[in-house]
Amino acid sequence: MRSYGWECGESAAGLQRADNWRRSTDEDASAVPLTLEAFRDSLAAPAPPANLGKPLEALWHAARGDWERAHRIVMSAKSRDAAWVHAYLHRQEGDLDNARYWYRQAKRPEFSGPLDDEWAAMAEKLLRPR
Repeated sequence: MRSYGWECGESAAGLQRADNWRRSTDEDASAVPLTLEAFRDSLAAPAPPANLGKPLEALWHAARGDWERAHRIVMSAKSRDAAWVHAYLHRQEGDLDNARYWYRQAKRPEFSGPLDDEWAAMAEKLLRPR
């Protein structure tokens, strides 16, 4: 797992400027085209589909209740998509200040609807071919 030397909640001064973050990276992109339905169906499997990319892999683990693993995965990625999933995870745990920080890093508006709706919207967006 590659580390970028930054910790969750670290100030923006301690990170590269958010506008220097890539929108996505090769490690973020799903190499396997999946529909949202197929992605949801994969949650019954013991492991995520191969080559999902880190943001989708983190969403997969989050949906299965493994917040810690999902968080470790997004912490090891440096993209706006990973920051978006990171925001969702902190919203899920109820840490709204930290979630707001990560929404800003992702350049995404804060989501205020149900967590299940946000998860589905994120998964659908991240599953789309680029």
